[in-house]
Amino acid sequence: MKHQRGVALITVLMVFFFASTIAVTMVSRQHLDIRRTANLSDSLQASNNARSVETFVLQLLTQDYRENPEIDHPQEPWAQQQTRFEVENGEVIFTVEDLNRRFNLNNLSDDPDQIHLERLRLLMTRLELNPELADAIRDWVDTDEQQSGYAGAEDNEYLLLDPPYRAANAAIRDISELLLVRGVDDPTYQRLRPFVTALPAGATLNVNSAAPFVLQSLAQELGAVEADQIVQTRQLTPFAGVDQDFVSQQFVPASVNTSGLTVTSNYFQVRIESYFGGRRAVLESTVKRDPDGRCQVLSRNFSRLEPSEAAQEGERS
Repeated sequence: MKHQRGVALITVLMVFFFASTIAVTMVSRQHLDIRRTANLSDSLQASNNARSVETFVLQLLTQDYRENPEIDHPQEPWAQQQTRFEVENGEVIFTVEDLNRRFNLNNLSDDPDQIHLERLRLLMTRLELNPELADAIRDWVDTDEQQSGYAGAEDNEYLLLDPPYRAANAAIRDISELLLVRGVDDPTYQRLRPFVTALPAGATLNVNSAAPFVLQSLAQELGAVEADQIVQTRQLTPFAGVDQDFVSQQFVPASVNTSGLTVTSNYFQVRIESYFGGRRAVLESTVKRDPDGRCQVLSRNFSRLEPSEAAQEGERS
């Protein structure tokens, strides 16, 4: 009888142990499911807030055109360094960059007078990079199979690589393609990246917003001192035109070719960081503003939704 009572007690204890384990597991899983659902809801709300701000930025750019279609410059409301919105249980931060302030790599595809090629060579010289790489970049975007200069590269060069591939011979869609161009390593790419863009061929360069190094690519005689004078002048009074105003400045060399230069912008990069309930969403959009002022999104990229640092700390604990 004592033996039977001992077995019964052990059995009861085992049943209680397994029942407790199952109950704890169910509660833990339920807690995890609730947290996952909350995180998903917060992520979706962060994304929705980012899209709402994108719509606001498009309206801001359209309004800017209606109020002043003649010129664009960094002192306008849309061009502020950073704008922050406080929202319930979160915030949204956005910046708008004028892409017409950069050198457009796709202009190399239709460049019979080699104006853009010479500008890229000079830009790379100013950045202390090998200017001969400009020939390889031109071969990457042009449509022919003829090698440009000594440093140019077409299929016959790329097919010898391991693994082999062909030259694009087409417009660059993203400037990261530069890493595929022969001779462009990561340090070169990182140095060049802030000053170039990949817009449709024919996109102009806005002298009211062009970066100082890009301004220096307009002529050999236009150095750092002259570029600094241009920046200081346009901060006080933006240039009203290229031929009538910009080139008439005494610090702008007469050798500057005005082809492809303008005082307006119609391509913009919008970056939005949205935080909600410990979740984060990043939206990057490339926007084109049409001649009538209407804006359209050419490309839109949502980065991987990830927890903020606060949420990560909470999950670790």
